[in-house]
Amino acid sequence: MITIEDVDGILEIKLLDEIVASKLESIREKTDPLDFSHHSHYLINLEGVSFFDSSGLGYLVILIKRIKSAHGTVVLSAPTPLVLKFLRMIKIDKYVSIFGSREEALSKLRTTV
Repeated sequence: MITIEDVDGILEIKLLDEIVASKLESIREKTDPLDFSHHSHYLINLEGVSFFDSSGLGYLVILIKRIKSAHGTVVLSAPTPLVLKFLRMIKIDKYVSIFGSREEALSKLRTTV
């Protein structure tokens, strides 16, 4: 469902499987306790996500807002074509950069001061 790892000072939140209402409780158990002031750069890795429902998309928006309110920089990486379509539908790309791969996203974050 979710893994969280520090990658050279960048906190990577890797979401997996379907991000739907029935699975959000277990995801929130891992993200709600996070103190987003401990890192300045965040990568939300979507390469393992096959689908978002409206609750899952709402959760993603809330997660991004929490990071940004703690003055963090956040990017998304590696969404599948279907997930990318959903993200563009809700116009999330106007608020956060989306990169085609994890490596591209990490590279961008490493050059961001």
